[in-house]
Amino acid sequence: MWLNLLSLDAPLVAVVWQVWFSQCTSTPISWYAVGALALTVWFIYVSDRLMDALPGGSLHPAPRHLFYRRHWLLFACLAMAGLFALGSLCAHIQAVVLRNGLYLFGGVAIYFSGIHFVPLIDKRHWPKEMAVGLIFALGTCLDVWTRMQETKGTLLIPMLLYATLCWLNCVGIEYWEWTRYRLSPRQAPCRLTIRVGANLPAVTLAVTGLAASLWASSLWTGGSVSHRPIFLACLISSAALLILARQSDRLSSDALRVLADISLLSPLLFLIPQAILTHVTQ
Repeated sequence: MWLNLLSLDAPLVAVVWQVWFSQCTSTPISWYAVGALALTVWFIYVSDRLMDALPGGSLHPAPRHLFYRRHWLLFACLAMAGLFALGSLCAHIQAVVLRNGLYLFGGVAIYFSGIHFVPLIDKRHWPKEMAVGLIFALGTCLDVWTRMQETKGTLLIPMLLYATLCWLNCVGIEYWEWTRYRLSPRQAPCRLTIRVGANLPAVTLAVTGLAASLWASSLWTGGSVSHRPIFLACLISSAALLILARQSDRLSSDALRVLADISLLSPLLFLIPQAILTHVTQ
């Protein structure tokens, strides 16, 4: 729960998958890149919640929104400190990675403008959860994608599958909170989110089947060995989301949000044993 209140859950998910993509593709990344990704994701999430907590912002009753209203000044100062720390880390990152990061930052700026600064946009027709999922996945894979030596196109399908999981994670959380907190029509998600959220078990079942097919196909046809673990992690996460969607009526809103984020940490099932084995063999 505290990971969510402090906006540490999203950076954790991003870093875990960044390390997993790096390991599976044999693409080395520096600790500067890992730290920069964590701080970037944390800063974006904190900034979004701080804006929601401003007068005239979102009147959302979720614990994280109430928490940021009570501690607005503290987190505003921490966000500025995080921004300076991010700048110092970026000084140690390759110029080409920074350039691609600036392109992605443009997408984040467009998202923030649509959410917080352009009230004329009818958000009922704008699938912001899809935008968040795609930007989140692109940011996670940015450093690995830029540094890859082999054909970058081979990472496209695993990355899109991961982006789909991030999107479904956002859809589930948004839909569950909308139905549980009985928000006003002005705060309703877009129509696509409502439709997908109402049919989340069926949608996650389809994605689970797709992930299983891609993983099995890579085994049977001799596909890219490096992508098999990525497909397997996506399969585990999508299956976890499927179970969560089917059991959502029995769980509280807070439990659903925490478990939805935990379901995306499937690479830890492989990274932790590998780290322990490496430590023991040394």
